[in-house]
Amino acid sequence: MENRITGNGRIIREDETLILSEFIDKVVEDMSEICGPEFEVKKMSVTKNNSVELNGISIREKDAVVAPTIYLDSMYEKYAEGMMSVAEVENDILRIYKTRGSLNVDVVGLFSDFSRVKERIRVRLINKEANEELLKDVPHEDFLDLAVIYIVDFSDFEGCIIIRNSHLQYWDVDFEDIKNIAESNMKTYDDVVVKRFGDIVSELSQGNDDGDIYDGLMYIMTNSRYTFGASGMLNKEKLSEIAEDLGRGFYLLPSSVHEIIIVPDSDDIDEEYMHDMVKSINRSEVSKEDFLSDSVYYFGYDADDVVIKVK
Repeated sequence: MENRITGNGRIIREDETLILSEFIDKVVEDMSEICGPEFEVKKMSVTKNNSVELNGISIREKDAVVAPTIYLDSMYEKYAEGMMSVAEVENDILRIYKTRGSLNVDVVGLFSDFSRVKERIRVRLINKEANEELLKDVPHEDFLDLAVIYIVDFSDFEGCIIIRNSHLQYWDVDFEDIKNIAESNMKTYDDVVVKRFGDIVSELSQGNDDGDIYDGLMYIMTNSRYTFGASGMLNKEKLSEIAEDLGRGFYLLPSSVHEIIIVPDSDDIDEEYMHDMVKSINRSEVSKEDFLSDSVYYFGYDADDVVIKVK
């Protein structure tokens, strides 16, 4: 059996399980040979929401401006567990690249033309403290103990781009422009879906947001894609509609960046119990990347803004 020398000089057997760094080096080296000199292949470390670091590989055609990042962490887990070989991982990467790589020109063309970008600008709510480093480079606005950031939505291309300060300079626009466009788009394009807690868990309800849904104890507020739906907290018109339908104010419990649990106000509400429940769920059920907040929020009947009840 032939041995091999890794990039850091360690000699390994072909049947030896690689550690993560060796696995990434091996995949990058192999993909460079497979793709040939017309492509640039390099490893990437990407900081996601809440400072979560992910490892990936970037494959870029030499004349392309952007390149998809294909994340390797979950593939490495399958490899380490013996569920995938390195060759199978590399075949998977090629398959993903063929799907995403062909979209380069479309994405670049859209992103370069601000008149075409405008209708794709959306808001996202993230934890302010956990994203301190990210926010240094990202135009944002504080919202209570959270932060509002702005993205260009390429969900039809399976992704999005966080708007950074350099993008404002590239487009020759300022923060107020982005903020106003995003707020307008929120009213026009961002659907806020509210469903009974039981319906959304069992997936029995399909987009039913009529007034008669408000006959339960708890509800879920999200969007039709169930992705970053917590930004519905910023939609004051929708929150006022919910309060009107409930006939009372309500608590907003951050389940994750993707959804908010709504609990109608009542005389027997125990705010500290809800706070403990939110913290417990965040520690046991929510991934670090999807964490939004431990706070309990409140929107009153005839209120103008969300407030923090328990922090």
